[in-house]
Amino acid sequence: MTYTRHGTATAKFKGIDGLERTLIAPATCKAGMIVISADHRNEMVFAILAAGLLPSQVELQFVENEASRDARLAHERDRDLAEYAERLFNLEQSFADQKAEYQDALDDLRTEIDVRGMGIKYPEVAALVADRMSAVKALDEKAAHYANTALYEELFGFSAETGDGNV
Repeated sequence: MTYTRHGTATAKFKGIDGLERTLIAPATCKAGMIVISADHRNEMVFAILAAGLLPSQVELQFVENEASRDARLAHERDRDLAEYAERLFNLEQSFADQKAEYQDALDDLRTEIDVRGMGIKYPEVAALVADRMSAVKALDEKAAHYANTALYEELFGFSAETGDGNV
């Protein structure tokens, strides 16, 4: 949707007599097109012709009035807010779907462990996984540290670890 802005159209030009002229008329602007009422447009055209010029030789400038600008900005803000809310809703919905699938898979695993009846309990399995996750996290942190150090050396040309300038 293109918002209609309200303001004034101004034509500044120099006639063939050398005199500077400024014509101002109420106008609207929509999709980059300036619209002036027929009465005001005819007045402008006659004034331009009387100055010895053709209307195509005069450039119109549009200036939006404050109330129109405020209304347009409020409209754009509302539109952006609705767009961001929709994007966030989609992210939250996707996360909720993934979380539900995770919970279903976890419940299925717990049921399978209990049904097999081999003396294995879910808390034992969870403890092994927690240990493994801790080890993975430590490796990730170590890799991130070395990646950051390598980036530092690449950007600044010396080792952040040793202070050596000949990397």
